[in-house]
Amino acid sequence: MKNYTILIAEDDGITAFTLKQKLERIGHTVLSIVATGEKAIKETERLSPDLVFMDIKLEDEICGIEAAREIRKRLRIPVVFITAHSEGKLLENAIEADSSGFLFKPVDEKDLFVAIKTAMARAEMERKSRVNAVLSEISREIIACRSLNDISYHILEEGKKLTGSRFGFVGYLDQKTGNFIATTLTRDVWDICKMQDKTHEFKEFKDLWGWVLENKKSILTNNLTTDPRSTGVPRGHIPIDKFLLAPAMAGDQLMGQIALANSNRDYTDKDLDVVENLAGLYALAVQQFQFEEMIIREKERAEYADRAKSIFLANMSHEIRTPLNLIMGFLELVLSEESISAENRDYLKTAHESGKLLLTLINDILDLSKIESGKFKMEETPCSLKEEIFTPVESNLKVLLKGKNNDVKVIQKYPSDIEEYILCDPFRLTQVLNNLLSNSAKFIEKGFIEYGARLENRNTLQFWVKDTGVGIPEEKQKEVFEPFTQAESGITRRYGGTGLGLAIAKRLVEIMGGERNNCMFYNPLLSCKKVT
Repeated sequence: MKNYTILIAEDDGITAFTLKQKLERIGHTVLSIVATGEKAIKETERLSPDLVFMDIKLEDEICGIEAAREIRKRLRIPVVFITAHSEGKLLENAIEADSSGFLFKPVDEKDLFVAIKTAMARAEMERKSRVNAVLSEISREIIACRSLNDISYHILEEGKKLTGSRFGFVGYLDQKTGNFIATTLTRDVWDICKMQDKTHEFKEFKDLWGWVLENKKSILTNNLTTDPRSTGVPRGHIPIDKFLLAPAMAGDQLMGQIALANSNRDYTDKDLDVVENLAGLYALAVQQFQFEEMIIREKERAEYADRAKSIFLANMSHEIRTPLNLIMGFLELVLSEESISAENRDYLKTAHESGKLLLTLINDILDLSKIESGKFKMEETPCSLKEEIFTPVESNLKVLLKGKNNDVKVIQKYPSDIEEYILCDPFRLTQVLNNLLSNSAKFIEKGFIEYGARLENRNTLQFWVKDTGVGIPEEKQKEVFEPFTQAESGITRRYGGTGLGLAIAKRLVEIMGGERNNCMFYNPLLSCKKVT
């Protein structure tokens, strides 16, 4: 059996001496013998024995049962009662005091052996249960994303309780500076420590805690003065005699450290195991904290880049559109002259059409930029669905189909059950339909293009565009609604286009609060009530 340190609380001197002899004979160390409940509590706090043998009926204001209850509550040290009485009520009270067993006087050496083994096995189970409960609670805090400071303080307090330590600190390595930051120092030792240059942020790693960070290894020492790794305690520092330190590691990466000091007993490997488990959880907490900080930084960078892009595009579009409008204006003036030759007129028309295409591209890029930056606003004004939406769309489609001869039939299906006026953003609704129809006109050689609207319910219109063009493979149908994307790489060379039209249409429908399904969309913001 392992050698345990034991305190005896017995008011009968002969019984106490006999028990001490028997305990030493089977290999244990008796630290002290006391005769009162009050002294039993004080000596247990001072000596921190592994086990206490307590007489139930101590002649004192604090009886053995009350003393045992207090020791269990404060120190969680196992207590075995010894008694010459077997009254039911007395034993019942003793059981309620959470004792670890009973021995009847005179104590038999064999019974003593069994009682010690049983009490210490129970104490070990209780210790493991407490450790597991603490680890589970801290794990829940990490999952719940509590602040790193709160988790640090919690780990420090639980570590002190589980190891009987008086002091300690918990800290992490700052990613930017590489400094060690231990904000928990400010709560525990700030007022006690008399060092002039005390701080909770350290640029240099010194003494035993520095050794742990540099070597990524744990330290358990019960005599600081004889440890060769120690450089001593600085003037004004809290006196340290016992030290327990563990690095907080996430894989091979050092995240921080847990340090505990000045237990009222010697630290053991079990204490080190507890601290290393806490350090493992703390490493996860630091890693999560740093990951969240990284996400915030990346979000801020992305938002800054997005703002810079929007400003750039707005400025560039203005700078480009102004001279372009001048060029197109002068081209229109020249085209209005009757004296120019047919050949030159064709050249000028080509230049004018190219200018219009460039202006459309600039407008598309600016629209997409506004939409993606979240600064795009929709209007809601009364408008005539027929006059302000379908008529302009029809005129634009005729222009788009020039040169297709009469091989393409246009079918417009106007809803007859809709009031004269609706509430919407007429310009943007027209833009969506024009973008969809522009695609139809571009990719069709013959057949038909059909577009229209129908009343889905009292406040929802369904719009659609259908055609007999080249079609889009099913696996590509989602991709074509992304910016600068076309179904096939050769399409740009054959048909032209930038891949922005459908992307803008999709985003406009979403901003309107509608839903898109390929070339059909619903818009719930189109109130069909008649506007008076």
